[in-house]
Amino acid sequence: MNDLHRLAAEVALVLALLAVGWSALALARGRPLSQLAIANLAWVALIAIVAALLGLVVLATGSGPHDALHLVYAALAIVALPLTAWVAAGRAARQRTVAGFVGSLVELILVVRLFQTGG
Repeated sequence: MNDLHRLAAEVALVLALLAVGWSALALARGRPLSQLAIANLAWVALIAIVAALLGLVVLATGSGPHDALHLVYAALAIVALPLTAWVAAGRAARQRTVAGFVGSLVELILVVRLFQTGG
């Protein structure tokens, strides 16, 4: 189960890197996030949830993270992108693009910290 948890985390990391690059490019070009970029953000959030659920299974079997902050970062990683979507809803396209960039950057930082504090 630990291997599946790590694999999900690695997928989240790759998708978060892609999301940061995609949203930065959209921001630099002055364009709104494409539907594909938004779908990628949804996948990052979904994979983060899957990784967290797998992490709970790993935790329940007695193998915890090296640092208790791992659990804090996991909780933040789960809420970061849904919170970003909530903040961006109903805003102008440029503001949604900025929110997507900031949210994906925060998510990336959290995922990197999860690797640093995990097992």
